[in-house]
Amino acid sequence: MNFLAVRWVVGTCAGLALGMASIAPAAAQTVQPAPAPTTGFTTISLSAVASRPLSDLYIAPPTGTQMLGGTPFDTGSFALLSPGQTASVTTTIPGVVSLHLLLNSYGTMWYYAGQTLGTVRLTFSDGSVQDTTLVVGNNIREWRVGAGSWVVGTVTSPKSIRVWDGVAHLDGGEAVIDMLTIPVQPTHGYLTGVAVTTTASGTLMRTVFSGLTLEHLLRPGESGNTPAAWHSEAPEHANSQKFTGVNPSEGKGDHDRRGHRR
Repeated sequence: MNFLAVRWVVGTCAGLALGMASIAPAAAQTVQPAPAPTTGFTTISLSAVASRPLSDLYIAPPTGTQMLGGTPFDTGSFALLSPGQTASVTTTIPGVVSLHLLLNSYGTMWYYAGQTLGTVRLTFSDGSVQDTTLVVGNNIREWRVGAGSWVVGTVTSPKSIRVWDGVAHLDGGEAVIDMLTIPVQPTHGYLTGVAVTTTASGTLMRTVFSGLTLEHLLRPGESGNTPAAWHSEAPEHANSQKFTGVNPSEGKGDHDRRGHRR
């Protein structure tokens, strides 16, 4: 009896559902997906860690606030990091969904292809960290690509793209600036620090770090015409600028690892 009753209820419900669908198809079609959240950009000044002008490397490089690859950057100087050296900045911006860094390698001879150059470490207020490994030929390459086959001048990761092309101050050959995008994995905390480290001991390679921009969710009530109110705690970031009006990046970065500090 119970079995027959269940079958009857299911059959009746199915018939009722079909009848309702035939009566009001328009109502079902009016449901629209929720709009994607809007994000903004915050440019971070590297003046505290990047003391050399980009003109040491490039002829007429971008300086000041520039749109590179569709992303705003506060650039014009760079940190040249030898093995064992780190450039780090602090921040208190919540809701960060992606980092955009201007990064290239230096002295990247062809035989270094596939080797680890260094890491980008993100730290969060909940104690978690996210590491992205910089691998030569994967997500980072030589800045002076005009050196040809002597250097590693290409990358395979779509997260590293060319955003500026010019001429090397050294020899007049072709030189580039690349942007590496690192999606931030979900966390209960907010981003507190970004550190770029060169770990390639025993090599002549160095890291060229010339720009950092954070892409973050806008707070309720903000729009593309409303300046964001989040600022870094570090004094050198007091002039960081805000930009809004794009959708957040998705997915995980190449060679990303997430863990907790011990």
